[in-house]
Amino acid sequence: RSYSRIEESPPMASVAAIAWSSSLLPHRQSGAALRMSSSDREGLLDALWDSSRETPTANTAEASHLHLELDEDGEPLQARFTYVDEHSCIGCTYCATTARGTFFMEEDHGRARVFDQAGDSDELVQEAIDSCPVSCIHYVSHEDLVTS
Repeated sequence: RSYSRIEESPPMASVAAIAWSSSLLPHRQSGAALRMSSSDREGLLDALWDSSRETPTANTAEASHLHLELDEDGEPLQARFTYVDEHSCIGCTYCATTARGTFFMEEDHGRARVFDQAGDSDELVQEAIDSCPVSCIHYVSHEDLVTS
């Protein structure tokens, strides 16, 4: 895979963009810069690009509340839980693209669903919630999650 201009490059970590554009990576021990060969740079970019495509396998057979981490009394460790109102969801895929460890797109109706309540950081889940154009993703209590 080769890219001739930065605008054609895939989205990736800023360190990869710096390495790609300047062909330099800092050497941690001496502070000197090492020049990367073109093939090494391409290998680094390929590895970063491929790793960014990995997504957890969604457990679509069971509800997310069946896989919560519980304390010694059997109560959930989390105080709030993420819920998608699937009837309001328009299937834009923003949440599933943003927080891949939490959301997936249900195949039959093309709507978002939570498969892992602890799949992503709180910040990333909040970013996914904020990106929803119809505001169908909400935080709910454990009781509401189980009865929904």
